[in-house]
Amino acid sequence: MNRLLRNIAASLILLIIRLLSLLPLNVLRALGRGVGGMMYLVPGETRRVTRANIDQAFPTLDETARRKLTRSSLQHTAMFAMEAGTLWHWPLDRCESMYVEVSGSELLEEKSRDGNGVIVLVPHFGNWEVLALFLGRYGYTCLYDRPRLEALDAPMRSARSRTGGILVPIGTSGIKAMVRTLRAGGVTALLPDQVPDASAGVYAPFFNRPTLTMTLAQRLLRQTGSVAVLGSAQRVPRGFIIRFEPASDGVDQADPVLAATRLNEITEHLIARDPGQYQWEYRRYKRPPPGVPRLYD
Repeated sequence: MNRLLRNIAASLILLIIRLLSLLPLNVLRALGRGVGGMMYLVPGETRRVTRANIDQAFPTLDETARRKLTRSSLQHTAMFAMEAGTLWHWPLDRCESMYVEVSGSELLEEKSRDGNGVIVLVPHFGNWEVLALFLGRYGYTCLYDRPRLEALDAPMRSARSRTGGILVPIGTSGIKAMVRTLRAGGVTALLPDQVPDASAGVYAPFFNRPTLTMTLAQRLLRQTGSVAVLGSAQRVPRGFIIRFEPASDGVDQADPVLAATRLNEITEHLIARDPGQYQWEYRRYKRPPPGVPRLYD
């Protein structure tokens, strides 16, 4: 795609996000359920990968239950996309009206007062962008992956950081920025279920399949003496439930495989609350260890 076409595509995406911001949350979610239902009915790569992941994670479910979960996951993914307009353009007080319930935020405040850095682990569950918006009040630092369309980079960073968050690109400089924040007793955020490069991860079970899992959380915790907190924004009627829960136990142990195993267990426990709200279309198993068949072929 040449530069002109990329810019046109980015402009179209930004226009759609702006138009979506004009709609109330219940309408956006209704649209998301409709779009997700269509994604389920029309064969495609997203549906195929979603179903493959669900088959791996829930082998004891019968066929009807797996189909229902696949459809629910696609609908929640579509709702996530529809909700972008609210997060990018709604006034902040209106965004805060979506926080139906907030629990555990004292974990961030207490640790910050004690001078301990906090790593908020945010799996691909519910709407993690909502959680990022909430975390802005703590001036958190977070790694981010630059979008493929360059023209989306600046508006995306502006939207995500408008409550006080600091986004740093994935790489050595970004990790150094996180270390500085943690050593200063600040808050950082990390998506623990992103697939890392082979050099930055180890294989640990995730729903009973060896899965390349990041060691960054373990290394940051041990290097800075920080604590880990599990964060989530679960979709409920009229908004979201924001939760923060202790998550350091076992994630900071010296053995990277044991630490990664614990990290995956924490993510599994979160998913169990509402499996449909996990982003199953993400290729979590895309880099299997030698000798393990590729799941998506």
